[in-house]
Amino acid sequence: MSIIVAGPPSKMLAYSTAKLSSLECIDVTTKRFPDGEIKITIDDASKLEDKHVIIIHSTNPPVNDNLIQLLLILGKVREHTSKITIVIPYLSYARQDREFLKGESVSVNHISNILDAFLPRRIITIDIHSQLALSYLRRCVNLTAVPLLAEWFKGKDAIVVSPDIGGRERAELFASFLKSKVIVLPKYRDRVTGEVKIDEDSSILNEVEGREVIIVDDMISTGASIIKASSVIKNRCKEIYTTCTHALLLNNAYEKIIDAGVRDIIATNTIENIASKVDVSPLISNAIKE
Repeated sequence: MSIIVAGPPSKMLAYSTAKLSSLECIDVTTKRFPDGEIKITIDDASKLEDKHVIIIHSTNPPVNDNLIQLLLILGKVREHTSKITIVIPYLSYARQDREFLKGESVSVNHISNILDAFLPRRIITIDIHSQLALSYLRRCVNLTAVPLLAEWFKGKDAIVVSPDIGGRERAELFASFLKSKVIVLPKYRDRVTGEVKIDEDSSILNEVEGREVIIVDDMISTGASIIKASSVIKNRCKEIYTTCTHALLLNNAYEKIIDAGVRDIIATNTIENIASKVDVSPLISNAIKE
């Protein structure tokens, strides 16, 4: 018998998944002390006894608070059962998947080690940042929301744009559902300053002339890449949409992206906010039944 625990950042997603899966879902209550410490209480924790417990909990911003919440929930659940599945729709620290500069921590590896200490049967993520990040996680299944995002744009005659070479495979998968062409923007990022530059004289930009454009990415954080891309192509193309699995939308990114000329931002509810228009609960429901 399985039961779902709804992590505070993913409460609506957890209840939607529970409804689809015909499973009970119970809440987690949080309290913050004056010194910043977090205390969690699992409502009806006695119901977890010897059950297969599925925790659904994204670790979106505030990243460290939500990560600590997840670890505290895991600790409490482990007191009642050894049968645990952790669903982390958005896994933070996955971008720190290698030593870019000498001396840097490969943080996703350390997060993996911490999660592994709770001996989960499985970890389920959605569109993790890279295959390299995935390789550090043990017993992990990575789902993709790309087909669901593509379904939103079904019937649209648009050219699909990847903001960089690293996202080409994702953009090509997305485009395959729409039978669309893909171009990769000639983008460069300074590893030290983080500044993004696009070669505006590249002939590849001629491909978007007079076309509707869908910029596809795995996540939107501050929106810097999308804003830069939009500024370069908006006077060439007909209309710009952007889509991603994880919309963090930090520092008023939603408003800035719209102001940059993007008509709409379509994201999933791995992170619950204004852009989360595509529901991934069917993905999770199918995965936890396997």
